[in-house]
Parts: sequence; structure tokens; C-alpha cells
Amino acid sequence: MPTLNPTSAAPAPVARYMHGPVVTIAPTESLETARALLDAQNTSSVVVVDLAGAPVGVLSRTDVLHALVPPRGGPAPLPLDSIPVARMMSPGVLTVRPDETVDVACERMIARRIHRLYVTEHDRPVGVFGTRDAMAALIDRRVAAPIDFYMSKPVRAVQVDEPVGAVLAQLDAEHISGLVVQEGEWPVGLFTQREALEARAAAPEEPVEMHMTPALLCLQHGTPLHRAAALAVATRAHRVLALDGRHVVGMLTGLDFCRALAAS
Repeated sequence: MPTLNPTSAAPAPVARYMHGPVVTIAPTESLETARALLDAQNTSSVVVVDLAGAPVGVLSRTDVLHALVPPRGGPAPLPLDSIPVARMMSPGVLTVRPDETVDVACERMIARRIHRLYVTEHDRPVGVFGTRDAMAALIDRRVAAPIDFYMSKPVRAVQVDEPVGAVLAQLDAEHISGLVVQEGEWPVGLFTQREALEARAAAPEEPVEMHMTPALLCLQHGTPLHRAAALAVATRAHRVLALDGRHVVGMLTGLDFCRALAAS
């Protein structure tokens, strides 16, 4: 089992780690307004609230991308300023109270496979608790198990010069959430469902390197979890790759860090 620092092992309340402010939007606003708000606030999602200020849904940057990129062979997308937020939002908001523990919040995110919960008091959003907040709690708790204790494996990889059309077809055929992009044996980027969505309109012969994200962190598989979390938070890496020498042997996502915190 993970080794803990006994001075900081007690479950902490969500209020200690949640962040803000909560960005909100009305369901009648346009997706263009939502897109501008997401960019201005540098956030990945907004809470959709009714006239009374109560949360009724969530709109993510990926939801906006889905409106921008039609299915292959489908009709051209409508302008964003003609699509109301209500049409693309996910109804309902998964929440946690500020006095509930970070362990409870992590268990809730793991169960629903989501990367954030909205913290509410009296049916009003007052903060956000996401996977990076869970990482901060894991750092404070000094969970010292090696990252290979919680990493996901195996990890599928493609080369930087492979055509993006073939990589998209591989994602669709194998129903996987993402691939590691390598140059030879060395990982240099990630191609996840988000990059795949953005690349749907690209020329299929373009190399996948043109569409990957470099937001990854490579660490040896024996690295302690708390150190991996600290490096991921500091570098804002989206994924942590576990290496054995130069070989990728696993991957840690935000939800894997949540699993480690909930189990510690």
C-alpha cells in the first residue's frame, strides 16, 4: 500500500483545495459567446445557470469543438453565433459540498469518469474541484507509492510522421481515448480524443505531429506519486508517461491520481 506522511494523512475538506472563480453562462447565450468566455477565462468548461442562478448544465470546450467540426461526410456546421448554449451543454451538474472530503470527491469523479466537480452551497456554485486539485491534495498527503502502482497500461503509440487520417481511423476502430506520439523510441506528444476532434477537418495525409499536443511529462516508473503529481502540476502536463529506461510502460491521467488519493 502507498506510504503516507503521518502528519498529513487525514482526509482534508474539498474547501481546502477547490479553486475559483466559477465561470457561468446563460443557456440562451450563443456558442460564440461561450467560446469567447472560455478563451478569456482560460478555462475548459463553464456552468450553465438559469435566471435564478441555479446550475442546470455544463458546457465544455469539447462541446464547442463538436459544434465546429461536423461528422465526416455530414453537412457543414452552423455558425457558432446561431447555436444556443442549451443545445450543446451536458444537462445536470455533478457537485460536491465544500465540507465533503477530497477522497469522496475523487471517488465521485472516478465513478463518473469526469475530471471536475462543481462545489456548491445552497444550490449555488462557489468553486471547482478538479483532478489538479486532487493532485495538490496527493502532494500534501505525501503518497509515496511508485507511479507504476496506479498507471494504466499498455500504452499504444504511433510515429510522428504517420498520416493523421490513418491515426484517426485507428482511434475509431480500436475505441481508445488516445495515443502516444513517438519519434523512434522517444515519446514527444499525445494524440487524444480532443486532438482527434480538432484534426477531423485536416488533410488526411498531414503528419500526426502537426496535430498532437506536447503537454506530457516523462518519468521513470519508480517515481513516487507525490513527486510525479508535483511535477505535473508545475508543468501543467496533461498526462504522465511512465518509462522503463526509454520504453513507455504506462500512463497516468488525472483520474489515475484521483484513484491513488482515494485509496491512500
